[in-house]
Amino acid sequence: MILGICPISSQAQDTAGNRVDDWLLNRIFIRWEGEAYQPLADSITARLTPVSQAGISGTVVNYFRSEGYLTAAFDSVKIREPASDDANYFFSAGPRTYFDKIMLSGIELFTGTESVDILRLKSGDPFRTASIEEGIARLLDAYASRSYHLATVSINSIAVSAGSKERKNSRAQMNIAITVNEGHVVPLSELHLPGSRRTKVEFVAAELGLRLGRPLLDPDPDHIRARLIETGLFNSVGIVAFEIAADSTLHLSIPVEEAAPGTFDFVLGFLPAENASSSGQLIGSGNLDLVNPFGYGRRFAISLDRLPGQVSSANVQFGDPRIFGLPIRMDLGFTGYQRDSTYSQQLLQAEAAYRLDAGFDVGARFSRETTKPGQAGNELVGSVQRIPDGKRTFVGLAVYVNSLDNPRNPRRGFTADMLAESGSKSETRTQVLAGNDTTTVVATFRQERLQMSVRAFMPVFDQHTILVGVDFRLLRSPSLVESDLFRMGGAKTLRGYDEDRFFTDNAVRFLYEYRILVGPTSYAFAFLDVAYIHLPGSGGAESTADWYPGYGIGMQWNTAAGLLKVSYAINNEDGPARGRIHMGLAFGL
Repeated sequence: MILGICPISSQAQDTAGNRVDDWLLNRIFIRWEGEAYQPLADSITARLTPVSQAGISGTVVNYFRSEGYLTAAFDSVKIREPASDDANYFFSAGPRTYFDKIMLSGIELFTGTESVDILRLKSGDPFRTASIEEGIARLLDAYASRSYHLATVSINSIAVSAGSKERKNSRAQMNIAITVNEGHVVPLSELHLPGSRRTKVEFVAAELGLRLGRPLLDPDPDHIRARLIETGLFNSVGIVAFEIAADSTLHLSIPVEEAAPGTFDFVLGFLPAENASSSGQLIGSGNLDLVNPFGYGRRFAISLDRLPGQVSSANVQFGDPRIFGLPIRMDLGFTGYQRDSTYSQQLLQAEAAYRLDAGFDVGARFSRETTKPGQAGNELVGSVQRIPDGKRTFVGLAVYVNSLDNPRNPRRGFTADMLAESGSKSETRTQVLAGNDTTTVVATFRQERLQMSVRAFMPVFDQHTILVGVDFRLLRSPSLVESDLFRMGGAKTLRGYDEDRFFTDNAVRFLYEYRILVGPTSYAFAFLDVAYIHLPGSGGAESTADWYPGYGIGMQWNTAAGLLKVSYAINNEDGPARGRIHMGLAFGL
């Protein structure tokens, strides 16, 4: 075998002032039994750059021995030209060694077949130092997954039978004996959260399914970290570290950076004038959201919305992620909605959801809604009152799925939520009879609602992500009035259109968003929203259905004042010059 090296030498001085030649390899080639073996040459090059002249032979020999050529040796070196640094190094590789017998002892936790599958060392495979190291690491990881963190693996003996030099294809055979000391199950005694000031250790332990004093059931660091990120309570989660204490118990350390205990955000929007005689409208909303203020993950939120015209709403919510320490989430909410003098609504809502697995919740929801007509709602449309006095009660099944890699600025993952409800409505309204007589009509009937939202994030290039999604709304009822319907339009439901422009009993919205990520929570985006909306008939008007597209651009930027989000959205009806502008700012408390 000939190893040809063409180095470029540079002069330096050692501490005694003597000249030292540092060889930086420029080109390397190997003739292996008369044929070039470039992959091997490339591997050796990585180890020889840079290297001193005296260390070349030792590095090459050690490399070949680690690849199974246990009798590899340096023979000689020949300078190609007296005035040149080019040289030919000559080595004897000898036969390659292959595994013959692999003997395991001390293993009781795994079967023989399982042990072989974990080690991945088989008779007939070429010997490589890295393959043994990787196999032992996998075996120790397998023991750690069963809470045997004190397990040790040792190599008791290695026996090699040399191949014959006279036979060209002769193989050297290796028998290796591996012994495992399994130790015992190590309980988890302490959980540390470096960087945490509010979050309680017992809350995090419950969220991760950990029980102090018991063995760690899921020791996968990546899975532990992902589950903690999923809570949304931390800006960042560091590397999960395990440590065996002096008392042979396990300590788990998870560095975290807590998110702000609360945020306040407001959104301002500008809607263009509907006609030449009117002016544009300024709308807005404010939201105070307290998350994990006392360290147990509880949430309290209150929001106020000023919508187009004399329309406003208020919402109050309280949520507890764990009831009595169980993986049961409880949410309570109250919403008040006032639509000028047409009607007002109050909605009480309670939901309990059980976590079946990380990112998968199933729950039940109860809601009670009351509608009161205003002066305009009491007016007659045809022969009946426009908005009846109504009460609705719904009971429903909710399903939530979340596999996002980052809840604040995801690059990949999937979220979905579905709510199917069934209930009854009772309404009281005035109706005109023949001869202009009036009567009060009381009716009770059933209603069903189905709501579903899906979002999928997919990375396409470095720091580029595509978001695709779909929203679906369906209401089934023998009688429909405006106050029963879903409201669509605006920044949250259909961008490019006025807030709550559409009152629908059946709608589907598709959305596409292309994001360019420029920071942990910052990105620029372009979007397209397309919705198919059915508008039920009222007051003698026929029902209609059509497609409504909206599109635009925007950005979200993490500034010194807080998280700024700006978007400009347009639709086909009004054109680019009459777009909807939304600007929001969220900052921590």
